[in-house]
Amino acid sequence: MTFVVSLVFVFIFYVVPLYAIIAKNILIFPVLGHDGSWLLTAAVIYVLMALAALTLKQFEEMLAPGLPRWREELTHRAGIYRLDSFGFRLSLLATVLFLGTDPKLVPLGVASVIGFGSLNRKKVVPRAVKRAAKVDRPVRGEPAPEEGREAPVARRFAWQMREGLDQPYDGEIELTIDRRIYEESAAANPYSQGRPATRNYSQLVGDGITAELQVLVDHFRDISEEQAFSSYQELACVLAFVQAIPYADDSETKGREYIRWPIETLYDNVGDSDCKSVLLATLLRALDYEVIIIEAKGRTAVGIGGAEGLPGRFLTHKGERYYYCETSTMGWRVGQLPPDLADGQFRVYPIS
Repeated sequence: MTFVVSLVFVFIFYVVPLYAIIAKNILIFPVLGHDGSWLLTAAVIYVLMALAALTLKQFEEMLAPGLPRWREELTHRAGIYRLDSFGFRLSLLATVLFLGTDPKLVPLGVASVIGFGSLNRKKVVPRAVKRAAKVDRPVRGEPAPEEGREAPVARRFAWQMREGLDQPYDGEIELTIDRRIYEESAAANPYSQGRPATRNYSQLVGDGITAELQVLVDHFRDISEEQAFSSYQELACVLAFVQAIPYADDSETKGREYIRWPIETLYDNVGDSDCKSVLLATLLRALDYEVIIIEAKGRTAVGIGGAEGLPGRFLTHKGERYYYCETSTMGWRVGQLPPDLADGQFRVYPIS
């Protein structure tokens, strides 16, 4: 598929228009002569392409908030995951085609090969996210004795992460959940007796680690070590995991407002923005990241703190930056703010 797409792009945007110019002997820079004109033209085209790519990357969310997701879907379907890798392959193919059509266009192809090759060699490594001081946190709930224990329930989770990778990472885990701990957690949830007077995010996150959550935390640590992920990529991987859990409003699943314990979200394998945000915050906190819960216009998200120089939108709370993490559906990156929240009216819930 990549070869076909490359061939179409080369034929439409390189061969047809440029060969027409050569055939008519119309030089863009006549004073430089034929070869000099094409060398300079190649350099100008490459610089414009590079500037356009950088501009699009920096301002895509401002110009068209939905563009990143459209672009990711397009590249996924075409089998292309990095612009520089695609450009390098396209330029190689273009150079070969130029050799067979008009050798005078070869400098253009060579310039593109060199340019995209240099970009492709310089891998973009996401910046590191600073971790908080490691704290040993108790695991809530003890497994029941073997005798009389109900059969555990298995839940399978699959997700995909692409941040800073040539090829996306496909994650998968089958998690065994102790039904007794799930039922005890659901019974102890304040929302089971009605909505609390205040949001209890700090309790749900702070006391949300069970044996199942610890297994997940260890699994993410193993992934980061095996894949040599930076802390930013580890964060993106956990975010993608939570985003992949199906979204459903509380009115559909519970018939009322309800914020689940993390184990409830995993067991039910469904949740709305506040349930999924509590799960994400619990996992990240157990991985020693600083987190807050953010509410805006009836939706809930997570703020990840301790980041320096990361791209994207952030809130400042007590002098610290917290980058916005949308949990409701897939495709949102760290620091990517939904367009309907652009006015910046947020309520922050610290996690102690």
